[in-house]
Amino acid sequence: MSILLLLFLTNCGGNQESTQHSQSNTVPQTTTNTATAANQFLYISDQNNTQVAEIAIASDGNVVITTTNGKFFGEPKGEKLKFYNNSEQMVAEIKYSESGFKVRDANSALKWKVKAYDEKIKIANNESMDNPLEIKLKNAQKITVAENGSEETIRIDPNDANVLIGKYYARGFQNNYHHAILADNRFTMLDKCMILMEINKR
Repeated sequence: MSILLLLFLTNCGGNQESTQHSQSNTVPQTTTNTATAANQFLYISDQNNTQVAEIAIASDGNVVITTTNGKFFGEPKGEKLKFYNNSEQMVAEIKYSESGFKVRDANSALKWKVKAYDEKIKIANNESMDNPLEIKLKNAQKITVAENGSEETIRIDPNDANVLIGKYYARGFQNNYHHAILADNRFTMLDKCMILMEINKR
């Protein structure tokens, strides 16, 4: 075999190996799934263990609240979290402040004003917070609910993950405010879910 032919074959083999090496290091482009995934769930069930509400909270601030009246989608809009139904109609909103938040209806009218403190919250249906409902976290086994000069104590079993509160069971909650709010018939289920979702973040 001539020297020229040997050099030719060697160079061809080297180019082929280089091409194969380059191809083997090429990573195919894939489409990234950017859909929002919830990373926290709160559940509310009735005495028959039938789920009546689910709150799914994503790390990007989006929320999905599912109740027996439908599914509601919360989207952050500046200092607000606006909730829409499946028909893309706004049904409610949360307006944030340094001391708490407000729950508003579809027309942005005030329904509930909530002020949060270290170990208690106050809820009122007016801007001036007249005659508020005050819920205090006394300890892991007790909360108190005060309004209009009267006070009620609610005892809690900290070892029970599915505590019966009035006619509800709850799972996933980080504090005990839900024991009082779920039992209060003044709040609609959507109102309860919005309030508990925000309180649970604190």
